[in-house]
Amino acid sequence: MIFAQIANETMLRLEDKTITLKLESMDAYGKNKKISTALLALYESINIKDNGKISISYDKAYILVEEFTEAFSLDHLLVQTPDPNDDNYKYYCKKNNNSEELVLKEGHDFPDNIKSGIPYDMFEKLILNKIGNLRIDYQDKNSSRQNTAIYLKEYGTFHTYEDIIARESVLIKTLVETVLKAPKADLALVQKKKRTDADLPNIEKLIDLGLVNIGDELYITTNPDASKAKLIDTNKVEYNSEVMTLNQWGCKVTGWTSIRIYAYACIVGETETLHDKRLKYIEDEAI
Repeated sequence: MIFAQIANETMLRLEDKTITLKLESMDAYGKNKKISTALLALYESINIKDNGKISISYDKAYILVEEFTEAFSLDHLLVQTPDPNDDNYKYYCKKNNNSEELVLKEGHDFPDNIKSGIPYDMFEKLILNKIGNLRIDYQDKNSSRQNTAIYLKEYGTFHTYEDIIARESVLIKTLVETVLKAPKADLALVQKKKRTDADLPNIEKLIDLGLVNIGDELYITTNPDASKAKLIDTNKVEYNSEVMTLNQWGCKVTGWTSIRIYAYACIVGETETLHDKRLKYIEDEAI
């Protein structure tokens, strides 16, 4: 499994004191894309509790890697080829016959060794492919995608080299202190087959835990306004004066023939899906 591989390979190859330097200097997109994807998946899956304790949702990380290329991709925050007229970016690629070179604009904050005229692929390797400039993102932005339950960090205005370094500093510090120096993590959680719904608490358990209550008004994330239904027992809702199972309700709202209902159902007033609640309960139990 990729997480066991990344932990083993990284710890074997690198001395503790050089891990940060290696992560800062590596071409995280061109030569180390697989490793970077695993590390970023783990970074996306770190949760910090109110009491300061840190946990990793290996279920979420597994999904991010397992469905990579199909649902998720590795995205550059400072884009690879910005429009030359876009004032948000202080660089662009200029094509000369069969070559491509970097053009820097006034006001850029790149290091002194980055100069206009260098081969653009060198600029990509040294700057754009830094792990601080990469994130896992959805392949598309369609709200009906099959991974609505997965929350991915957003980065608003991200246009400068300083933005890359600031994010990279936090990202690497978190990875080194939480992931790469945490051999006590139960790798069996990520080496075994991904948990099925049967391994997670069902709606009855969520009700017992007080995370969901009979009488709660629910909605489907793909159509919040027109999907509100009242939970009347552990398996049924009342929707538009009609009683039906949770799955029937989800399929009726979306028009799909099947649905992972936990991943698409939320309590009105919340954005956390029932699946999020299940995973959070599992994570809390593991601490």
